[in-house]
Amino acid sequence: PHAEILNSISDALAKEGWTLEVVEFDDYVQPNVATTDGDVDANYFQHVPYLDEYNEQNGTDLVAVANVHYEAMGVYKGTKDSFDALEDGDKIAVGVSGGKDSVALLYCLAQMRRYYPKPFDVVGITLDPGFDGAEMDYTSIVDMCKELDVEYIVDRTNIGHVVFETRDEKNPCSLCANLRRGRLHTLAKELGCNKLALGHHRDDAVNTFFMNLLDLGTLDCFKPVTYLSRKDLTMIRPLVFAPEQEILNAVNRQQLPVVKNVCPIDHKTERANVDGIVRDLEAMYPGLSNKIIAAMQKGELAGWEAEAGDRRTFCRCQKKKKKPYGV
Repeated sequence: PHAEILNSISDALAKEGWTLEVVEFDDYVQPNVATTDGDVDANYFQHVPYLDEYNEQNGTDLVAVANVHYEAMGVYKGTKDSFDALEDGDKIAVGVSGGKDSVALLYCLAQMRRYYPKPFDVVGITLDPGFDGAEMDYTSIVDMCKELDVEYIVDRTNIGHVVFETRDEKNPCSLCANLRRGRLHTLAKELGCNKLALGHHRDDAVNTFFMNLLDLGTLDCFKPVTYLSRKDLTMIRPLVFAPEQEILNAVNRQQLPVVKNVCPIDHKTERANVDGIVRDLEAMYPGLSNKIIAAMQKGELAGWEAEAGDRRTFCRCQKKKKKPYGV
């Protein structure tokens, strides 16, 4: 389903002496594999254990194209074609909190500019909430953006002061999110961006679904793509089908910089509580998160409608017999 993108990747690999091939295993499939006599470029490739045995048996030297790129490319397979994430000439503001998800998204989109068939530009935006009146250190992300040739803006705010001192909210998350979202929208427009990308992943979507169900009695979730008419800005979530663990693996594999969250109530929120519940349920009912995403698509939850037969394809070794619906 991603032939145009794969052709672009193939062309980029060819310039470095690599060729794109397809390798099938007895129980696993790895759709994107490259081989070369040269050195491996860590920006393109990842280690897949199943390839070791294949290489030994066949005398080959194969490596797999990195998940961290493909997660953002295949993200909207499974939603309607009208929800394409990236278009010609897009300028995308990426909200970078400093956590693993947003850093991975920024890195992913920045690298994709090298071979994505539709040209686009990226700018990173970080809002420093100023918790306890102190400025956070984002030097490691500044350095990464310089290497990636990405414009990066750090906006020092007093959001932390407003939320925890001026308003002294008992449930501060909603206010904090609204203030950050509003500032991100404004900065994105000031920078000439037409899209704002956020790093929400599959687990975030599932947790939000359960929060609405358990706390409000509604079937609802944020949308993969949302058009904000008042700002004339489209908000996209390119990693919304990516499991959190795969993002963590990619961040560790690429050794991406992560800035620790210093929010006073980090891991003490309702979202954290629901996350624990979902993890317990996942242990009892394996594949639950994928089933929830599939149910949201099959049930045509607003913004999650899936075209018949149009389902996302993972770029990783995956058992054919147990491939869950909607992933």
